[in-house]
This record gives sequence, structure tokens and C-alpha cells, in this order.
Amino acid sequence: MKKIVLGPLMMIIGLTVILIMFPILLSATHGVLNDANITDYTGVSSFAALVPFLALLAVIFSGGVVTWQGVKEGRSGGGGKKHRK
Repeated sequence: MKKIVLGPLMMIIGLTVILIMFPILLSATHGVLNDANITDYTGVSSFAALVPFLALLAVIFSGGVVTWQGVKEGRSGGGGKKHRK
């Protein structure tokens, strides 16, 4: 498959996975923070409250890395690394 088709296809697949998984993560975090008895464990509620933020930060960072790689490939002509002798 050509790189022209593969890049946008991977972007659509990644965006779909993120849009499906993030609400599930928020719902699970809400359930852990409100319904579960986690007061006996020190620091678990603080960590559970940070999980959605960390997931969103990871999504933003990975999107930036993928964009940077795409721009880098676009500037180099899209051929990747070519070995010259």
C-alpha cells in the first residue's frame, strides 16, 4: 500500500480508537472514584483522578510526534532514508 494512503488511513484508525476508548476510560474512572471503596488505600484516589489527564496527555504527545514525523517525511520528499554509495 502506498504511503499516501497509509498515513491518512492510520490517522483515521487512531482517531477512531481514541474516540472509542476515552469515554470508556472516563466512565471507569468515575466508577472507581465514586462507587468503589478505595479510601482504605492511600493515594489510589489521587492516582485514579490523574489517569484521564495522563491518557489525554499521551494522545496529544503522540499526535505531535506523528505530525512531526509526517512533516519531516514531507520535506525530505517522502522517500524515507535513501542510501547512497
